Amino acid sequence: MTQSSIQLNTTPPYSGADAVDDTNKALQTIATDFAGTTDPAGLDGCGPYCTWADTANGLLKRRNAADTAWVVEGELFQYKANRNGDGTQNFNVASLNGGQLAGFRNKIINGNPVINQRGVSGTVTLAAGEYGHDRWKAGSGGCTYTFNTVENITTITISSGTLMQIIEGVNLMSGQHVLSWQGTAQGRVDSGSYGNSGEVLGTAVGGTNQAVEFSTGTLSLVQYESGTVPTLFEFRGFFEETLCFRYSELVNGYAISTLGEVSIVEFKAKKRGTPSYSGLVLSSGSGAVFSAVPNTSVATASNPQGCYGIIQSAVNSVQAYFRLFIDAEL
Repeated sequence: MTQSSIQLNTTPPYSGADAVDDTNKALQTIATDFAGTTDPAGLDGCGPYCTWADTANGLLKRRNAADTAWVVEGELFQYKANRNGDGTQNFNVASLNGGQLAGFRNKIINGNPVINQRGVSGTVTLAAGEYGHDRWKAGSGGCTYTFNTVENITTITISSGTLMQIIEGVNLMSGQHVLSWQGTAQGRVDSGSYGNSGEVLGTAVGGTNQAVEFSTGTLSLVQYESGTVPTLFEFRGFFEETLCFRYSELVNGYAISTLGEVSIVEFKAKKRGTPSYSGLVLSSGSGAVFSAVPNTSVATASNPQGCYGIIQSAVNSVQAYFRLFIDAEL
């Protein structure tokens, strides 16, 4: 990259070596559109309609016809993504669709539904509002689906009803968003019309919950992101399970009691709200009575979203292993 005069010297003496050197500089300057940080308007040969790659500001400029000012024609290395969000060259951008370029573009949690803490299997039949895979629940008419996983991609096949996810408002900022997925199912945002992947738009209001819902067909790699152009699906790996823990989790524990002793089980993540629970005693000694209560009943704890008090009422030295499913879903 160089900025040199592109008009060769015509005043003698002018050696052959100097001519070759000046010619090379001129050709490089022409080939790179006077690329550099300094305004080249004062260089010989830079006149009306000359182009300048202004590297200081990342802009491509052209000299006006009167040779008095530069006119911005666009950004250097300007790039337009196609519908699939892939490209043919490397490029640097400050943002994508007006939002962050890297992680957490996708507002859907478990969009590749590999997280299955409830352990559903086979043909999954859900009543209205009942959850199957983490964060996914049946619509108002219930839902029946099967699923299979190939090379770490889980595909759900909805045979009846609809499957939906409620996006918590704390994860949304106001503005237009686009819904995309792979498969034959059609999708919609809130109560809008069903459509094909990449064609379904929704307007989010920051702090307000929003629903995405899918009709019969196949479904995988669901993404809801800021902007109007869908990008490649965002894989978050094992961290996806951590995001699910805000809404539900399985916890295991052990208690040995001397008549009503309390055992505390801390959650892996603070819950969205005060959760409900379902419990199962895996094994216990004679006389054990198992129950679970929010930790507000425990004098040493103060946050019902952070842990539960596990009460084991029994005779001395009775022990129990237990498992709880903690549910704070929307």
